[in-house]
Amino acid sequence: MSTIANELRKPADTYRIANKVLAELAKTFNLDLQAISLSASIGIAFFPDHGEDIDALIQSADQVMYNAKISGKNQLSIYGE
Repeated sequence: MSTIANELRKPADTYRIANKVLAELAKTFNLDLQAISLSASIGIAFFPDHGEDIDALIQSADQVMYNAKISGKNQLSIYGE
């Protein structure tokens, strides 16, 4: 079974994949004859630099996700950038 995470070898890979997710979500699709599009705000944090346990890592990612929302939504934000 293949997952997105298998492609992540370095921080730049994470940025590339997150941008692909945003692009795919932004594509319009039809649902019951209505044009629908989605958006997302993504926060990225890396272990162990941004949290040495799962709770701290999630808190860091959550913090930068809210920064992405404040910056206009449908964006990604990386902790420390």
